[in-house]
Amino acid sequence: MQKNAFLNTHMPALEQEIFISVSDVLEYLFCPKFIFFMHCLGIAQREERRYKVLKGRELHEAREKTNRDYVRKRLNCVGKEISVYLTSHKYHFKGEVDEILFLEDGTAAPMDYKYAKFKDTIYRTHKYQAVFYGLLIMEHFGIEVKRGFVC
Repeated sequence: MQKNAFLNTHMPALEQEIFISVSDVLEYLFCPKFIFFMHCLGIAQREERRYKVLKGRELHEAREKTNRDYVRKRLNCVGKEISVYLTSHKYHFKGEVDEILFLEDGTAAPMDYKYAKFKDTIYRTHKYQAVFYGLLIMEHFGIEVKRGFVC
């Protein structure tokens, strides 16, 4: 009996697809133990106690309500979507993009807002986040993504 034939007849089908959140990937890149503590041991991060997290959430909410129709002309935007939740059946991950910018050249780009002081560096996690969101956008919209933005 072939190995695949055995697996197909003796293994129950998955009832639900499994998706990894972009946030979990970023947490893992920062410190793999965080994922173990959160998902295996059930230890919460207690984000609701951190000032910067709370302030960032407030700013995100305010951003969603203000200037909804504004497009960034300096970035050659022709349109945008705000707070877009996407899943990838190809890569099995999910996430909510703060903004998807649709650009003049027919491409799209994720824009993510951070509540932090800019220190003349773009962090590795920000780059990875832009890449993951770019993959989600390409799969969902069928549009090429060449860059991402952090504000």
